[in-house]
Amino acid sequence: MSSEYQVEYLYAIIDAEGQCWRVGDGETESVKGLPSLLKDGWRPVRETPFGDGAYVLILLDRDTRDPKGFGFKT
Repeated sequence: MSSEYQVEYLYAIIDAEGQCWRVGDGETESVKGLPSLLKDGWRPVRETPFGDGAYVLILLDRDTRDPKGFGFKT
């Protein structure tokens, strides 16, 4: 793997009403919603429902070479 290729990972929790939180280092931070994360270049990889289906844990990634995260060299 090339040293210029780096992928970042992020976990987010989304509730049934669309509220969204970033998860990191044992803490959560409220964000404007999944669309704001997608706009920042994050891509959903996997989702896991929990809490009787009221919440979803989403694993997202992004390619650090490209500010939009789609993996194309600019």
